[in-house]
Amino acid sequence: MKKKVKQPPISSLNLLLESESFLEFSKEVVLQSLKTINDKLTKLELVGDMVEIEFLNKEFVQKYEKLYTILDCSQTKELFTIKNDDNLSTELKVKKENFMNIIENIMKKNDHTQDSILIALEKRKKNGNEAASIVVKNLYEYELKEINKKYTKILSLSNSLLNKLDKLNAELSNSIQQIDQEKIIEQIFLLQQKHKVIENEIFKVKNIKQKLEDTLNLKWRYEIYGTLHKNNLRESIQK
Repeated sequence: MKKKVKQPPISSLNLLLESESFLEFSKEVVLQSLKTINDKLTKLELVGDMVEIEFLNKEFVQKYEKLYTILDCSQTKELFTIKNDDNLSTELKVKKENFMNIIENIMKKNDHTQDSILIALEKRKKNGNEAASIVVKNLYEYELKEINKKYTKILSLSNSLLNKLDKLNAELSNSIQQIDQEKIIEQIFLLQQKHKVIENEIFKVKNIKQKLEDTLNLKWRYEIYGTLHKNNLRESIQK
């Protein structure tokens, strides 16, 4: 059995890092944890282990992405840019301390050290505009743009079919001859069948569109690649 490497104490985070740095440090801790879990999820999807996938999503991904969103919001940024805690209310001091405790616990759970996170931050800073995260973000944006085009096209087709159905129903109401009614009913049936197919396609495309929008809004799904240079992206995905 492989012996677990003992991690150095991390209770001194608030002593090692200034307030503003601690916020970036905290976000990196969450990103690195999400990246690890995301890699596990990718492998689990290949073997179809839905039970473990559901567990990881519920117990870790949802909680971590919520925390990342909080850390990335303007109110939290303001909280950590106040360097003198004496200027904070008791409530805000407690809130800040809770953040620090949460980050320490996440580090312990995921075997992160201060050094590993600081190295990741340095890589992210060094990569800058050459980071793989920008490539991944651009890819998601392109996919969303294309799916929006498809969504608009399908909605237009759906509306066109509905307009034809309205006209046929109006014709049916005004029709007197049985033979004419039978022809109209047949046309209505065929259009309704076509529209059912279109409705199913709308549902599928809408789901894809929503997932892409959520991915871009959550940010972490592409930011986890920020420590990787864009030239190494393909190699990383193939592993």
